[in-house]
Formats: sequence, structure tokens, C-alpha cells
Amino acid sequence: MYYFIVIILIIFVFIGISVIVKAPGNVRKRVIHNTVVPKMLGVKEELPLEGAVYSLEKAISQTFSERIKARFLQDNPHVSEKEYDLLFMELQRFFIMCSLLKNVPMFSEDVDEVWHTMIMFTREYDDFSHQFCGEFLHHSPADKVEPDPHGRAWFDLVYSELFQMTDFSSIAWGRFFKNPLDTDLMEELQEKSSEELKKKYFRDNANEDLVFALIERLKKQIAYSTNKENFPNGFKRVRNYTESAPYLTQAMIFYSISDPEDFHFHMQALDPADSKSSSSAGGSCSSGSNDSSCGSSCGSGCGGGGD
Repeated sequence: MYYFIVIILIIFVFIGISVIVKAPGNVRKRVIHNTVVPKMLGVKEELPLEGAVYSLEKAISQTFSERIKARFLQDNPHVSEKEYDLLFMELQRFFIMCSLLKNVPMFSEDVDEVWHTMIMFTREYDDFSHQFCGEFLHHSPADKVEPDPHGRAWFDLVYSELFQMTDFSSIAWGRFFKNPLDTDLMEELQEKSSEELKKKYFRDNANEDLVFALIERLKKQIAYSTNKENFPNGFKRVRNYTESAPYLTQAMIFYSISDPEDFHFHMQALDPADSKSSSSAGGSCSSGSNDSSCGSSCGSGCGGGGD
């Protein structure tokens, strides 16, 4: 009887340890610890993004960057330096997207907080905006947070084509690839010319070489992902975002067109975030819904960063 009780206690101890290890807060800490800040913001080598990154780094001086970090960590003592560095990287990625697209909603409460801190240094932020964008880079919070699933799907598609995704990306932004792409947008990307797409979706003063390269990449990705012959065995769950983002992008495109009604069922079965509880990490500016944006967007003059 004594040994039976001991065995039962040991089982409960292991169950308790397992629950603690899998808790969202511990998952977040583990991902932060294991994620390496990529060089050059982790931009895709297939696209001419180096000029945009250099322009951005030049516009944010080292002194300004250090002041932002010091102020943010002072105001947020629960955030480690490593986590801040990852959040700041994601904010810079957001700025790169703003330099290309006409509208980029802010889907991360955590990244948005870093942006808020940056704006507090009004003179330095004004200098950064004019150097990188040509005029002031506005932050326009919405009075009411509203769901934007199609906007989030478009964000996910462009983000995954521009940057190498890390496991922290899903911590910062919430789960990727959980919303179907708008069917009208998909048709336009397939049928309209690069010039027409640039005029409608991209900034007038965005770097043309980069924009046209991105549009061509999107067109090829859609053509490949909509061909069922390329996926004879269908799609299977993948291990993490870092290794499998291109695969998940293809699945998002495929199911957006082939089975939009059951899209969420298909993608949930593939999503590696199910094992990481990443959506609990403040992945949006609404109260827990990472389909929503907080209304923050780039000012109408932002379009540099690549010339």
C-alpha cells in the first residue's frame, strides 16, 4: 500500500511539472531565449531588400536606438533586453512593409508599444521619419478596434515573402496563416499587371525594383500553390514557423481558393502554434483577437527605404 501511494505521488509530481513547463509564460520565455536576432532583419535573399534595410538603419541612429531601448525597459521592467531586441526587430520589419504598401495595419500590441516609445522622442522621431520616408511617419490609433481578417491574411502573405520567420514572430504578431486571403485580391494578383498592382496596393514613391520583384514573387507563389499536382500527398502538420513558413504560405493560398469554407479547419490542423500557445502572448492590438488591428498605420508619405 505504501509503495502504491508513493507511485501515485510521483505521477502527480510529473503531471504538475509538465503543466508548469507547458504554461504560456514559460513557452514565451523559452522561445525568446532560443530565438537569435537575424542579421539584416532576416530579409529574404531572393528579393532586393538590402537597400531598404541600410536606409532604415541609417535613419535610426545608434544614439536614438539606445534611448528608445532604455526608456522602454524602464517603463516595462518585466521585459528582458533579449525580448526588447526581438520586438524592435519586428517594428523595423513593420517599417519596411510600410515603405512598400499603401496601408499596413498594426496587428501587435507589443510591437506597437515599442513604436509608442519611439514616438515619445519627438525630435528624433521626426528626423527618422523624414530621412526614411520623406515626411512624418504617422501613427493613427483607431477609436474602435475592429476585426480585419482579410487585412491580416494580406499582412501574413507579404510578411512571409519579405522576411525569414522566427518562432518569436508568432509570439509578437499572434498566429500566422489563420485567415483566408480575399478571393478578389487573389484574382487581381493573378490577372492584373504588375503596373496595375503597384498603383493600387503600393506606395507611389516605393522602390520600383523591389515592388516589382515582390509582385512577381507573389504571382509565382500563387501559381505554384494553386496547382494541386504540386501537393500529391496534401499538407501535413509542420514543426515550427522558422522551417516551414513557405509551406504554410502555400497551404494558406491553396485552401483560400480550393476550400475557403473549411479554411480554418485545414490550417488549424497544420499550425505549429497550437503547441506553443503563441496567441496568448499579446499578438494583436485588440483584446486577444489577432485578426484585429489597433488602427496604427504608416503616414501617406512613407515610401522610401529602398532607393
